[in-house]
Amino acid sequence: ALLYFCRQVPLLDKLFASSLVQAILRMKKFSVVFFTETADIHVLNEAALYAKNNENCDHLIIAHIICSSSKPHVPMLLKENLPLLDHMYPKMKIDLLLVECDQGFCPQIVRLLSNDLKVSTSFMFMRCPGSSFPYNIAEFDGVRTIMQ
Repeated sequence: ALLYFCRQVPLLDKLFASSLVQAILRMKKFSVVFFTETADIHVLNEAALYAKNNENCDHLIIAHIICSSSKPHVPMLLKENLPLLDHMYPKMKIDLLLVECDQGFCPQIVRLLSNDLKVSTSFMFMRCPGSSFPYNIAEFDGVRTIMQ
């Protein structure tokens, strides 16, 4: 009804359309974070595709936590795969965040990154953890699992 009324009054139609466009642009100007332990391009592609199709964001941060038990080649492969993702998703800014942490991927590092990046944990994602994962997913304050 409001849209119909605005369309009947040309000035209101322009104001409403402008406000709507500005609101949509503001909604797109936020970041999402995907935590990965792998550099497999198909996993990174699924994460970017999920962000593009479900979050309507323009910035994806791919985060990898480096600890003493990490595979040393993963950060190098992530750096190599980033230009490919940039080419596949030209309208999305994709950044790589490598974080050194003795504890590895844990609820505390997620909270720290949420505060530092100013990204709510509800806009953070990870793959479904395996059976040996030492934490309950609820401990991550809303981080979502998006794929197997």
